[in-house]
Amino acid sequence: MKIVNGDDIEKIVNGEFDGEDIRIMPASISLDEIPKLYEALKNNPNIKSVCTNIFQVGYMDFWNKYLRCFVDENGELCMDPSKFTLEIDFEDISVLDDKLLRNIENIEVTQKLDDDKHMQELKMKFPNLKKLDIIGKTEEITFENIFNKASNTSFYKLPYVDELHTRKLLSEESPSESFCIADDCSCIINLDKISEEALPEDEKISVNVRDLDRIGIENLVGKEINLIINNAGELSCEMIEEYQRKGISLQNVKIVGEDYSVAAIKPYSVKDYMEIRQKLEELVEGIDLNLPEKERFAKVYERVGKNIIYDVPAGYPKTDKEKEYEKEQFIDCRNLKNGLLKGKCVCSGYAEILRNALRMVGIEARSVRGDVIDREIKPKDIHKYKDYEIYRSEDGRIFVKEGHEWDKVKLDGKWYNVDITYDANKVRQGASPKYCLKTDKEIKEKDKKVNFSGPECNTEVSAKEIDELFGNKHLYVGNRKIPNMRDFIALTKEVGLAYIEIGTNIVKSVIVLKDKIKKIYNKNKTPLLNSGDNKNSEAKSKSTTTSSWDLKNWGLNREEFEKTQESVKPKSTDQPVKNEKDGEDMTK
Repeated sequence: MKIVNGDDIEKIVNGEFDGEDIRIMPASISLDEIPKLYEALKNNPNIKSVCTNIFQVGYMDFWNKYLRCFVDENGELCMDPSKFTLEIDFEDISVLDDKLLRNIENIEVTQKLDDDKHMQELKMKFPNLKKLDIIGKTEEITFENIFNKASNTSFYKLPYVDELHTRKLLSEESPSESFCIADDCSCIINLDKISEEALPEDEKISVNVRDLDRIGIENLVGKEINLIINNAGELSCEMIEEYQRKGISLQNVKIVGEDYSVAAIKPYSVKDYMEIRQKLEELVEGIDLNLPEKERFAKVYERVGKNIIYDVPAGYPKTDKEKEYEKEQFIDCRNLKNGLLKGKCVCSGYAEILRNALRMVGIEARSVRGDVIDREIKPKDIHKYKDYEIYRSEDGRIFVKEGHEWDKVKLDGKWYNVDITYDANKVRQGASPKYCLKTDKEIKEKDKKVNFSGPECNTEVSAKEIDELFGNKHLYVGNRKIPNMRDFIALTKEVGLAYIEIGTNIVKSVIVLKDKIKKIYNKNKTPLLNSGDNKNSEAKSKSTTTSSWDLKNWGLNREEFEKTQESVKPKSTDQPVKNEKDGEDMTK
């Protein structure tokens, strides 16, 4: 099966995959490539089969959009349904748009189904389902045959499995000390064989920077290499220049999370990565690596909050122009690029920037995806929120929710939740952060954050300790904090920003209303009334549409109408009018 990404769309168009089984990698497809990929697949009936997967990452709205690569808004597949297979976790099925699933015939569910209720839900979601494969979780799969094949070649292409599970398998099974994982697990490089036979000429090889020295730079000279790193602290600009001097042709850099889950939807070009790395160096410049971890963390947290603002149009677009902007910036405002190079991003961008910046100063952090409960709704009103994601609590209550991303940070051996997206304004205004160094229990109860995982955070940090850490001391009466001057200044700024935001939202609402009225007018456009004189009207009627004031529109003959008007004209007031009764002159 051929692995296909966004760069291969032109190859599909040109028929280079005719007769092939292909697997399309979701992480490599940007939203602006979706229509192009749909058309490419639709217009190439010679592809043997297409397979793709959808996995839970907290942004199910994105996966509904991604499905448009294969299914149009009316649910029609771009190819013969028997050729298309969708892999999905069962719990993710419920949040996908039913219309996009109704014509899919083949699915693979990547977990065991518990009861008949699950099967009934599958049949409801996939009314045309003809083939269902239930496969075990990846860690339960035995790869003995794969290792046997890999031992006989220098470069063995793997069936698609995510890097986390393959690295785990390699470390646990230890089939060979000479095996290195590459290309996010799309191939295994055999170090014993690599010196005996050349790597394939036609392959772009992606290599984790951790394995680069083991593979041997001399074995990669002249090859097109994509570098994989876990965080920006692993790869400096100087290292890139050194690799290039030694003859490696670097194509791009892909950053993955500490747990090997893909953190960037698309790789960065070498040029973009080098600019990003330089900005990160500027961000942490001057921070003493000998300081205690909490102090280093506080300095990085403050700097990220003060230098990067939330990109409201990218996160909550309202006008047509903002919606277009959101589509254009969908990826870059959620990775390192926009926040560091343009100074604005959304929550995913904040989380990824903080994670990488902390790694630059030797602090371990992990990005965490989850949901935030927005407001509770009544069951009878659920139909009003069909465009929103819904959360059902254990006690049966229903809430509107939205995806969110933050970080968990390890300080002095203990893990804490930190949310710089929520704290950026407070930090910028000089107040103590409110959403920093929290336990899992605290963010569930106070911040209404749900559906998140990661290392457990159980250590509480007092408000007083956070004040001292961020240099904003207060007087305390028991546990009660007494506001200081910085708090009053911050509150004044916050109120001012709130009024600005209200005014901005009013302006946006007016623009949206204006756009709607304009669309309605253009849809129901009728000729405007022309109030010009008769001569001008006659002249204009020859070159434009008929005037509403034209007598012909009213079924009247102009000459007859004018005679009628002459007969009913009042007598001139220049003549004296006599009172018929006594003959007096009434004009005096």
